[in-house]
Amino acid sequence: MEWLKKKEVLKGTLGEEIVLNWFKNNHPDYIIYRPESNKAHWFDFLLTNKKKNKMFILEIKTKPKRVFFNDTGINLNHFQEYLALQNKYKLDVFIVFVDEKERCAYGNYLQQLLKPIKIKKIEYPYFDNNNKKGSGKIVYFPLDNMKILIKQIPENIAKRLNDLSDISIEYQTDFNSQLSIFNK
Repeated sequence: MEWLKKKEVLKGTLGEEIVLNWFKNNHPDYIIYRPESNKAHWFDFLLTNKKKNKMFILEIKTKPKRVFFNDTGINLNHFQEYLALQNKYKLDVFIVFVDEKERCAYGNYLQQLLKPIKIKKIEYPYFDNNNKKGSGKIVYFPLDNMKILIKQIPENIAKRLNDLSDISIEYQTDFNSQLSIFNK
């Protein structure tokens, strides 16, 4: 299957457009740069504001928070790439999560997401080594460390995102696996 027609790419692209429209409407003084090639890319967008002397990477993840925890996460490999980008090029990385279940978008700078916080016995950021889906390790961040950017995604758009969703059954319902962190 062609890369651009994959469900996860279509869902991600829709999530990106939701957040880009928000940025254009709420921060019109920023210039947005995006990859021109239609293939996998290192990061989603580069935003600049010459007047404010500000430049940062914008990464958009279109996925809901976990069912039993008030957190969400990213693949460890991606996390390490963003950290390397931030450290090597001295550019902040802002990660936004578009949540079709909650019908909102939230996020923060990677530096803020990395601030240690303990919530109900879970120490964040939480590195999950037991991901059953096979996509590798996941790094979870609490929503308490995030800012809500978009309070209400229209229902029809949230439904379209949900239709494109391939969230694993384990991610949604594997309560025992998700609770295993309390047995440590």
